[in-house]
Amino acid sequence: MPIKEQDSKASVLHGNISELLERERRNAEQQEICIDMLAKELFSQKGTDALKDIYSELCGALCAERKARACERLCSLAGQTEICLEQGVFGESEDIEKEAVGRIAYVKNRRNDDVFLSFARNVKGAKAEYVASFQDACEAVADGRCEFCIMPIENDADGKLYSFYRLLDRYDLKIQSIAKVMSDDNSQGIVFALVAGRIKVLPHERGKLRFEFSVVGEGADILTDILAAVKSLDGAVYSTATLPVEYDARSCRCYFAIDLSLDKTVPMALYLSLEYHGYTPLGLYSI
Repeated sequence: MPIKEQDSKASVLHGNISELLERERRNAEQQEICIDMLAKELFSQKGTDALKDIYSELCGALCAERKARACERLCSLAGQTEICLEQGVFGESEDIEKEAVGRIAYVKNRRNDDVFLSFARNVKGAKAEYVASFQDACEAVADGRCEFCIMPIENDADGKLYSFYRLLDRYDLKIQSIAKVMSDDNSQGIVFALVAGRIKVLPHERGKLRFEFSVVGEGADILTDILAAVKSLDGAVYSTATLPVEYDARSCRCYFAIDLSLDKTVPMALYLSLEYHGYTPLGLYSI
């Protein structure tokens, strides 16, 4: 084939690709406009109390990215505070016994004493409650004897310490803040968490937050879809892990830690709560 004819054919193909890409861009814009209009219409008809029904009707055939952005639109229509409180996207709030307020359970040693003092600066009326093990610390919070407990969740050598995350799952506890200290021999950093029975949402929080959660289910689509949703909300993935579920050999528990601003975290939590029955919030804290 002559060189000129080859160049002409290549030019046509380049033109076709450019036109297809432009059509794809316009179609995406039109989809976003239609989703936005439908969200407004459904919300005006049904209101905040029917968000689950609105989500099902609005997002049934959408990909994960568009579902997450649709949840962002629903949050702007409903108001983020209402979403947090009424929909329970970060879990249910629990009443704290008067005697437990400010009480922090932890395993006593020199390093943990330093961690306690670090957390105590931001806990009104902080009081130490010494226990024999990390499981006892979790039980003290779950039983209502203490408002908080302290446990390690990460170190420089191993990354996330998922054996301790299993304690969070077992006792339905949430990470409220973190502190990093050095090991006794200064060889590695250890991240400790201040853990409570609820997630504390600060409406005027600035900067990045770390949102930790798990999802139980089957198949690789969970990981792929959630990572796509995080990207669509301008989030960054800090860590992920997939572990077997003890009570169901066919299912796995996927752990995620992602970094987002508060105005993106609430839509992400709404998406997770509406999309996945096996969603469990594990923590929300400043980084």
